Amino acid sequence: MYNCWICKDKGFIIVTTIKEGYKYDYPLHCNCSMGNREKIDYTTDKGTHYFTEPISKYYDVKQLESKNRASYIKGGIDKNMIKKEVDVLYQKLY
Repeated sequence: MYNCWICKDKGFIIVTTIKEGYKYDYPLHCNCSMGNREKIDYTTDKGTHYFTEPISKYYDVKQLESKNRASYIKGGIDKNMIKKEVDVLYQKLY
């Protein structure tokens, strides 16, 4: 299982937008512990810091969390996540 259902423990989500016919992908960081590590610090020549924007600025995080949980329950199960959970259980047992 995920510790954070908003970003699925990645710390960010990638958002795609189209402006003037060009496709842009950009990250939004999560407010979870992984997201705080993954947010990108853009420092300008003048020393000003800009961080990637939070998911919560553009999305209802409760809705996103519910959607991700429902997808997981419906069968959108990530096989790598199951393997990771099995490996953790195995290490605890042995």
